[in-house]
Amino acid sequence: MNFKPTTPGYFAPASWSFYLTIKVVFLRFILTLIAGNIDRTQRLSKKHINPHPKTVTITATKIPRSKLSLDGFEADNDGEIDAEWVYASEAEKNSTVILYIHGGAFITGSPQAHRGLTSSVAIHSKCRLLAIDYRKSPQYVFPSALFDCVSAYLHLVKTEGIDEKNIVIAGDSAGGNLTISTALYLREHANRLGVKMPAGLVSLSPWVDLTHSQPSIQLNREYDYLSVFKADPKYTSANRSVSYVTDNSMREHPLISPMFATIDSSLNGEDVLELPPMLVQAGSLELLYHEILVFVGKSIKESQSEVTLQVYEDMPHVHQLIASRDYLAKVAVEQIGLFVRSVTPGDNQTKSSTRSYKMIKNIRGKTTADFVEMEIDPLEIVESARKAL
Repeated sequence: MNFKPTTPGYFAPASWSFYLTIKVVFLRFILTLIAGNIDRTQRLSKKHINPHPKTVTITATKIPRSKLSLDGFEADNDGEIDAEWVYASEAEKNSTVILYIHGGAFITGSPQAHRGLTSSVAIHSKCRLLAIDYRKSPQYVFPSALFDCVSAYLHLVKTEGIDEKNIVIAGDSAGGNLTISTALYLREHANRLGVKMPAGLVSLSPWVDLTHSQPSIQLNREYDYLSVFKADPKYTSANRSVSYVTDNSMREHPLISPMFATIDSSLNGEDVLELPPMLVQAGSLELLYHEILVFVGKSIKESQSEVTLQVYEDMPHVHQLIASRDYLAKVAVEQIGLFVRSVTPGDNQTKSSTRSYKMIKNIRGKTTADFVEMEIDPLEIVESARKAL
């Protein structure tokens, strides 16, 4: 694998297009300016509005919070959640709805900043999409964001009258974490709440290990733009390395770091349901790569849930968002649309293969791509990398 320097201390694979390289260099520059300062990050985030295609209609809405509970934790259930509907041109023909949860390290981001991605996902999925602006840390810690996501799902089912078999929950990065943790919460509480599980989950580069215990955190530092992030000393300490939690001892809680969750529903009690079909996308050069592999490897070994992992060679964190015009980003969004339409009844599409690990090669200048089956178990990939450290 050949690499070329971008900014001092960082490298880019030779397979990257000029467009992707420039996007990553620019993003590193911006993130370096705001690194270690959550207040500044949140101020800038509020001003960021991503343009959306003219074929997409955006409508603002508000969602009331539901009265939810979680043993050992408290969160304010009052007030409303800001959100927006994203309507693709073909949405009227389809009863499917995607509940989208944006990323941003639990501290930043918004539906407005993700409009480019959410619009593309809605277009390729041929459906409506509800993007929510959940509560951020450090002002609101776990489980506030989780409760907002669950509240949005309950709103779709109980207020909007949408059948669960027509709902897919999706998200990226911290939102990918919340996508999975929302499903983990629902599988234990769905019966009590009077709802069923959603039709599917889509998780893009999910942050599933807040303990940073996997080798890619070190091995991919030179390539992924996430490595410029620094803890804000105003909101963190030796005992609180991330502002999403109040103490480091909480980080291995399965609803905080889903990598530590017991996926096998039979081990969690009679009322615990199976997770729905899940599509997970990851870049092989992102900091979170190995924790994603561990989560997927455990999911397939421990349960009967249908899981498809798609690894995009040489790609950084959430490449679908930061480099939307790159051909692999386009392929990834097309795959999301195919998955959404395969797990919901509206499209009558033939179901694709599930419970699989696939990689797509990144060949510079190539405009078409094919997935190949990964011959090595994801857990074995991580173990080999750990030995190489």
